[in-house]
Amino acid sequence: KQILSDCPKEKDSIIRYDECMLRYSNHSIFSVEQDAPAFLLMNKVNISSPSSFAQLLKDTTDELVESAASDGSGKRFAVMDANISSSKRLYALA
Repeated sequence: KQILSDCPKEKDSIIRYDECMLRYSNHSIFSVEQDAPAFLLMNKVNISSPSSFAQLLKDTTDELVESAASDGSGKRFAVMDANISSSKRLYALA
């Protein structure tokens, strides 16, 4: 109901929750490869070692994609986290 009340005149809409997304459209959204709309959450905390962070991000993303793609439930959903430092964590969702 929220998506209809928030976007009453839209032909395409997406609403996201913690662990799911709802999308509707007036055309088929299956078998159409799209990289938009995107949803990003950013944190402006400084990273002391950008190259190490970039490698951790790549490794975590690769593992996350593999986990979501091979999910036996058919949901194609995965979450992961990784230690950046003793006080910082990386959280990822696919």
